[in-house]
Amino acid sequence: MQLPEGALLREISPWYNELTIPRSLLVPNTSPDGMWAKVVVESGRLEIAIGEGASEPVVADQPVNIPPGTSFQVISPATPVRFHIHYFTTPQHGDAEGLAAMLSRG
Repeated sequence: MQLPEGALLREISPWYNELTIPRSLLVPNTSPDGMWAKVVVESGRLEIAIGEGASEPVVADQPVNIPPGTSFQVISPATPVRFHIHYFTTPQHGDAEGLAAMLSRG
């Protein structure tokens, strides 16, 4: 699944490894309304369960995008991994900052 056109990077999490993954990511949680999450693996392999489906692997150069309001859970890895999460929003009508950022790319 692709990020929507015009998605704006709002935040990047710290880097995590197999020993430092926050508990909040290891239990089912939901991405905030209006916020996309992009799981980016630098090295190793991570399993992530998205929605009601089976878990899927995330590896380097193949990030996974999680739409707003979607349930997800990181499966505790058994092997070394290094990853972080990028959080994106899309400009809404009346979002002057977001629209200005989108136009400046252009």
